Amino acid sequence: MKTACLAALAALILLSLTVTTDAAPVAIGDPYADAVVSYTEGSNVGDNVDDPALAIGGPDGTVTPAAGYVSLGNGGSIILEFTDNALIDGAGDDIRIFEVGNPDTYELSISVDGSNGSWIFIGSASVTASFDIGAATGVSPTAQYRFVKLDDGNAILTPAPVAGLDLDAVEALNSVDIVPEPASVALLSLGSLALIKRRRMC
Repeated sequence: MKTACLAALAALILLSLTVTTDAAPVAIGDPYADAVVSYTEGSNVGDNVDDPALAIGGPDGTVTPAAGYVSLGNGGSIILEFTDNALIDGAGDDIRIFEVGNPDTYELSISVDGSNGSWIFIGSASVTASFDIGAATGVSPTAQYRFVKLDDGNAILTPAPVAGLDLDAVEALNSVDIVPEPASVALLSLGSLALIKRRRMC
């Protein structure tokens, strides 16, 4: 009976180690923003350029609305999220904003969790541009930033139908995989309960 108990214990330990090993980092499918968190449409935005989902994925590189971009409008903003990778401060520039059409001033901020008060201002530009986030005050070299906010920064109102920043894509030039929570902790807890019950039988 004691031999059977030891065998059961060994099997539980082996299974828990297997689950932990299999919990590998999620492979980065692409370096581009994956989801829209919020979109505040500003003024002078046409009906064919007001879909924020068109800013997801890689750049289309064209000013044709059907090809995929969203206009923020005068005073508009958008928050995007990286779901399978996280932006980090690496060598050189870390993030690229793809703007199509006429130059429109925009402001870039990033956040670890997207909560109020967590946003760090990175910089501004008016065309497609890359930014070194490490040059901004408040950026940690070890933090992982999953959220990106872009605000239209035009001091002068621009006309319809494509007012404000015309956003094609957001690319993380330096990023790391987002590692899912391992299931081994829960498995070990269940295993411990099983051993407690079996101990009375050994």
